[in-house]
Amino acid sequence: MVEEQFDITITWTTTSPLHLGNGETKELTRDGHNEPIEYAPVVRDGDDKPYLTGSTLKGALNALAEQYFPDENTARAVLFGLISDQAQGSMGRLLVYGGALEQAPAVDQMPYADPSRPHTFIAASTQIDDASGVAGDHLLFHQEQVPADARFVTRMVLLVPQDSEAHGLARRLFALVARDGLSIGKATSAGNGQLHVGNAITVQHRKLDHTGSFTNWPVPDFINVEAPKSPLVSHAVYLHCDGPCIVRDASVTERQEGDNAQVKAQRMGLASPLIPPSTIKGVLRSRLEWLLQCAGHDKTLADTIFGTTDAAALVDVRNIAVSDGEAMDITSVKLDSFTGGPVDGALFTMNCFLDVSLSFDLTINRRGAVQEDVGKALEMLVAEIRQNGLMIGAATNRGFGWFQTEGEGHHASG
Repeated sequence: MVEEQFDITITWTTTSPLHLGNGETKELTRDGHNEPIEYAPVVRDGDDKPYLTGSTLKGALNALAEQYFPDENTARAVLFGLISDQAQGSMGRLLVYGGALEQAPAVDQMPYADPSRPHTFIAASTQIDDASGVAGDHLLFHQEQVPADARFVTRMVLLVPQDSEAHGLARRLFALVARDGLSIGKATSAGNGQLHVGNAITVQHRKLDHTGSFTNWPVPDFINVEAPKSPLVSHAVYLHCDGPCIVRDASVTERQEGDNAQVKAQRMGLASPLIPPSTIKGVLRSRLEWLLQCAGHDKTLADTIFGTTDAAALVDVRNIAVSDGEAMDITSVKLDSFTGGPVDGALFTMNCFLDVSLSFDLTINRRGAVQEDVGKALEMLVAEIRQNGLMIGAATNRGFGWFQTEGEGHHASG
């Protein structure tokens, strides 16, 4: 019989786009296109709001406990349950309920935003060809995503005594989550699906009294324990683009009335550029391939490090932050693909951003921590970026999207 329990409420804030798919595929009709595109929708609740499933959260917490507390398997089994080969097992004593959307940013400026899909946008990505390690032809796919700065609230119930080893593990695990957050959903190695918690954890202790009713008891600061240091190697990268940069928004096919731009930048808001995590990871992969080839090494190591459709990545892109910028229209002339010269009368306007800062961490995950060549290759990549920067987005051959090292300061902020 349960004699005491701890009710835990956590408010999660997305710090990068999040996709928790429902396993289905839907079609999206675009203006100016005869054929619709297919996209993977997110899980939604009965109010048609994006939803965090309890099983996803519990699985991510279990994986985090396994990574940081490898010697506490008995206590971990108490919290998350155990399945044995003899079709026997035990239920976990940490009950995790799904998370309802409490607040979300406006999405009307984001790609493929539509009132029929509230609180989300649709991101286009390209699958990586396993043979070449670069974007494959005709391998474009689309995912519905919850934007950064969305807020979800979840409830958990911990059914273990206060003086148990499982309770101690739970406290240290949630202290770790409060410090580092949690990654869930698709493409977490590229920086997607990052959840921030901070101090947004409240705990209520309830005990069974002599009448058979639960009464509230004082509870010490539940997460006021020392979280373990990360065993992972991480490199922080800080970049800034003074000039124009643009990651093209493919959802814009026709100019709106009073708008001069034929090419639009992806954006979170009017002054907030959207640089998808997949774009950053693709640029990093290409730069590492080039570096490995120049150094006489096998360039397929870049596929091993950043992953393919058949193998998980060994290095994660985390804590991506993009600052606000200054929106600006720039008129260019179309170049002839054969002569390289300008096409007569072929002017077009691009809507882009100026003065944008970008920061992120490159972290060797637990799969890559045991491979020495991964660490050396990552150090080589980071040193190259810090010296020469990165070119990100469209029209980099015209000087767009040239990000240079900004120094060892704070992460970019909007």
